[in-house]
Amino acid sequence: MRKPVCKLLCLALVLALLMTMAAGCGAAPAPAQTSAAPEPTPKVQTPVKLVFWTSIYQETGSGDKPQSEWYITKAIERFQKANPGITIELVFQSADNFFTLYKAAGIAKNGPDIGLHWPGGNTQGVSDFILPLNKYFSTAELGNMKGLDPCWKGYDNTSDLLAIPLYSQICGIFYNKALFAKAGLARDVEFKDMSELFAACEKLKAAGIQPFVVGEKEGYQSTWFANKLVIAKGGMKFATGLLQGKEKFSNPLFIDAYKSWRELYSKGYTNSDVMSMGTGDSATLFTAGKAAMNIDGIWSLVNNMSILKDDCGFMRVPPVKADDPYAGAMIGSCESNAYVSNYSQHPDEAIKFIKFLVTDEEQIQYCKTIGSLPSSKTVPSSIFEDALHQQIIKWTTTDLVAPYMENMMPKDVEAEWLRLNTMVFGGKITAEEFAQKLDEKMASVSK
Repeated sequence: MRKPVCKLLCLALVLALLMTMAAGCGAAPAPAQTSAAPEPTPKVQTPVKLVFWTSIYQETGSGDKPQSEWYITKAIERFQKANPGITIELVFQSADNFFTLYKAAGIAKNGPDIGLHWPGGNTQGVSDFILPLNKYFSTAELGNMKGLDPCWKGYDNTSDLLAIPLYSQICGIFYNKALFAKAGLARDVEFKDMSELFAACEKLKAAGIQPFVVGEKEGYQSTWFANKLVIAKGGMKFATGLLQGKEKFSNPLFIDAYKSWRELYSKGYTNSDVMSMGTGDSATLFTAGKAAMNIDGIWSLVNNMSILKDDCGFMRVPPVKADDPYAGAMIGSCESNAYVSNYSQHPDEAIKFIKFLVTDEEQIQYCKTIGSLPSSKTVPSSIFEDALHQQIIKWTTTDLVAPYMENMMPKDVEAEWLRLNTMVFGGKITAEEFAQKLDEKMASVSK
């Protein structure tokens, strides 16, 4: 019964063989594929444009230096080269109007992707429009930054991280070493307390030299000087206590500090027109040799050194008493901080640009150009050749640098504080009246 099946199988094999032979009479078969598989089509990155608002970086004091040569122009070029597909639209905004413009843009959700402006109330006051940055920065990254205190919402480092400090600064006393020497004072000096400062002022007066030139028209120099006296006694705990309503301005600690500051005027150690003179005018008179000392920030260091040369000195504001708990503290902290709008369509790219600006390489580029201090702790003081910059960087690395206290407050309180500074220093109101008015203003905005 199997034979018919075998015959059929044999027939099928023969037919298959004949068909194969017939096919062989045609074209030769295609060779086997031995080349690599084709490359996948490269992924095309969608172009991203980031709008960047800033109130700093304008190098307007650089003579005829074109904007194409400014630090920020070059930095953007470097970033865009390293990140193809991302472009930065740079928009300069007036420092005086930045807060109002950013807040209005936040309400309309048509503002920038990135904002860079002053810290404190100028940032806290627009926190409703800012993206919290906590998840974007590691503990190690934040640990390498100076000036973070005002960047936390409510100055609470367990809350939202609103911004990243780009540069740091401090305020202190510039002094003319030649005039000090003329009065029999050491050329290199730092006073241990206010009594030593007052004693030096007496020597300067006796030598016919005006000790201080002060411009309190805007109320700034009071905050740069008197706030140091407050912080030296109470530290950041007292400053944040004021903000949180746990402390009062009428605390003797605050009142005594302002009384000590006012003695510079009442003892005749300053010019008589302190209430009508502006901060900038006082700085100009100082570099012209009209007074031995001036209260200013390190943003004036490059200019002052260029004019006074080796006679330019800088010291920290001394505490009321040498044994005050934070005697070596300074007022300043974060110069400017960068934040991302919470309505930005490109938060990851915006964060990438901020991280680029805080790299040591970029911090060094900017600080060497402008004379500001780096916010990075790993940037060495040796980036500056002059001893003053090197000393100041060391201070900011080892000692407390507290934020401007008035900047910590709500905007209305800050404005009132600056307005009253002029009056209390000029003797129009007492330190007690000054403190009471600030308590009243704080109470009114806290309702």
